[in-house]
Parts: sequence; structure tokens; C-alpha cells
Amino acid sequence: PVLQEAERLLQRLSTKDVLRGDILHELGLSVYQLGELQEGEKHLKRALSIKCSCFPSNDASRAITMEALGDCLREQQKYEESEQMLKQAVEMQTTVNAPAETKATTMNNLGLCLRQQQKYEEAGQMLKQTLEIQTAANMSVQSKASTLSWLMLCLNKQGKYGETEEEFLKISTLEELPQSNASR
Repeated sequence: PVLQEAERLLQRLSTKDVLRGDILHELGLSVYQLGELQEGEKHLKRALSIKCSCFPSNDASRAITMEALGDCLREQQKYEESEQMLKQAVEMQTTVNAPAETKATTMNNLGLCLRQQQKYEEAGQMLKQTLEIQTAANMSVQSKASTLSWLMLCLNKQGKYGETEEEFLKISTLEELPQSNASR
């Protein structure tokens, strides 16, 4: 019912309306997160098209939609298309000085996309940069640990066992992860 209501609202807005782009973004993100990847991709591509026609090329809103679309494409194993979209999003986020958390998320997703294409060296470089941003922004231990684990896998695949061990030691020195309520 909610998705149908969103579709009805979209029908009333002009095809170049900024609000239509925002609604399509949220709709695409929602259905993508519910596992409807192709439907999510369709809405996110429509949202990006509208945002490209309504906003300047360096608008943060476009970068947010590009990141969501890139991740949706990655989840569908459309790696080349995903890589292109995520690289554009990172570049745009750098240009507009996006918040560190936003940029780190996009860079992490790009690192995962590169790893899934077996581009381990490039993925490792991206994940190291992600970790630097996460550390500088004092992001959560969980996000840093996740990035470190992906980085270790990339280094290991390249046979860089010494570097893998160094990164493992970084994980062991992170402050203690909070316990879940279930384990208390």
C-alpha cells in the first residue's frame, strides 16, 4: 500500500520536479533494501536522471543517489556499471566536501565492488583510504573493523601476508566492541 501511494504521488508531479527525484530516490532505496533489486535500480536510475536535469553537476544530492544506485548494481553483480557509478559518486563527494561518513560508506562500497571483481590491489588501496577517513572522523569501531577485515582479505589474496598481519594487529587494538543485549 505505501509503495502504491508513492507511485500515485509520482503520477501527479512533473517529470522534471525536484520532489519527484527525491521520492524516486527514497522509493528505489526502499525497494532495493527489501530485496527487489531490479525495481530499486529502475527507480534510482529515474531519480538520478531527474536530479541530473534539475541540479548542477556537483550537487551532493546527485552523489547520494549515485552511491545508492552503485550499491544496488553491485548487489546485482553488475560490477563494471557499479564501479563506474561509485567512482563518480566518490569524485563528486570529494568535490562537494561531503560528510566523512557519507564518503567512507561510498568508498567502502567501491572497495567491495573492486574486490568482487578480483581487483585486489585497487580494492586494498580504496579500503585503506576508507579506513583513514573512518579513523580521522572517529567513526564507530564496528565500521573500522569491517573495513579492516575486507582489507585483510584483499591483502591476503595478493600474498601480502606481512601487511595482512599488520592490519590484523590494528583490529586487535581497536577499543572493545559493545556487547549486544542478547549476550548480557
